[in-house]
Amino acid sequence: MKRTIFSLVIVVMLIMTMLPTDIAVARGHRDRSPTATNETETQTTTTQTENDELDSIISLAGLVAPPSGWPAEWIPLDTDDNENCDTHRNIADMDDDGYALYYNVDSEYIYLRMEAVTAPGWPSTKPSGDARYKWWFNTGGTPAYVSGTSVYEAEFLLILEDLTDNNNDPDMTRDLLGELTLMDDFNNDGFRARWDSSNPPNYTINDAQTDPTGPSPWWRRVLGLVTGTPGVGGPQGVMGSDIGYRIDNSTTGGNFVDIYVSRAALGDPTSVCIIWATDNQNSNLDQAPNCDRPEEPNCIMLGKDYGDAPDPTYPTVMASNGACHDVGDIYYLGAAIDAELDGIPDSNAIGDDNDNVDDEDGVVFTTALTRASQPL
Repeated sequence: MKRTIFSLVIVVMLIMTMLPTDIAVARGHRDRSPTATNETETQTTTTQTENDELDSIISLAGLVAPPSGWPAEWIPLDTDDNENCDTHRNIADMDDDGYALYYNVDSEYIYLRMEAVTAPGWPSTKPSGDARYKWWFNTGGTPAYVSGTSVYEAEFLLILEDLTDNNNDPDMTRDLLGELTLMDDFNNDGFRARWDSSNPPNYTINDAQTDPTGPSPWWRRVLGLVTGTPGVGGPQGVMGSDIGYRIDNSTTGGNFVDIYVSRAALGDPTSVCIIWATDNQNSNLDQAPNCDRPEEPNCIMLGKDYGDAPDPTYPTVMASNGACHDVGDIYYLGAAIDAELDGIPDSNAIGDDNDNVDDEDGVVFTTALTRASQPL
């Protein structure tokens, strides 16, 4: 395990050993929210290979209590050009900080932010229209990617839209208040095939259409009933267990769409790659139109770097209060760094190497060690 010389606050980064040199230390993006939580920093990248994917899906741990507030600082994730589509869903850098997508993390939640050209939300109460803000999550297996105008190989989709009358959900009468839904697709059938085969679509009532069919334990849904006025919109959102969102320009100080999802709701991965899009309201849940979407995924490391010495002789695992540090620390020994959800004890102290990345190269002896002739 690396010896940490200096630690930043909470850090999130992508694996360094397999990444290109375009990793950038992110700058903070301040939010004027009165309920904001602590600042964090991170490192990110825009590439992922199968070897970078550390996790298979872990069983769901149940609902996580809502966070106490939104982040005070947002970590830059990506930018996007100001393109020719409806401005309320056209994602672009409008505050001239060089970014249009942001995120943050804490011990339980991942927070994500989009910046639109004009105030985001729902343009009308008509049955269809530009009404979706989407995030795909790749937590393991084949890397997610965009081909044509669709996203493939993601395990989760978090979709913010205005599809139903929230007081009579799932009555498909838009009320300008929005709903946020998390759905899964571990078999990679496509979210449209697994969740959207009827009207109203099955994801609004948790009725998956491909194996395993029926209710999914991974499904989550919250309705924007806390703030805003039905049929009028305005500041709106909900802070639910596992997932939540807000659209509130006066609080955030800009044209932002903020959402969060708990780590547990994604299976507690140590890394996650994200693809975002804004979209029309239609039956193709996998759709990522040219305006607006990224060119490639953005990946984030979520775990800590633990040791692999035999436990309990040498405290290694979390339960033994084993030594660990955030993977985004900018000072460390060696060329590589990795992350785990817990220590990996091994009698030969190679559990970390065998499970993930061999990052024990901080000190290298160029000649053989020689026993001292005289004791000190």
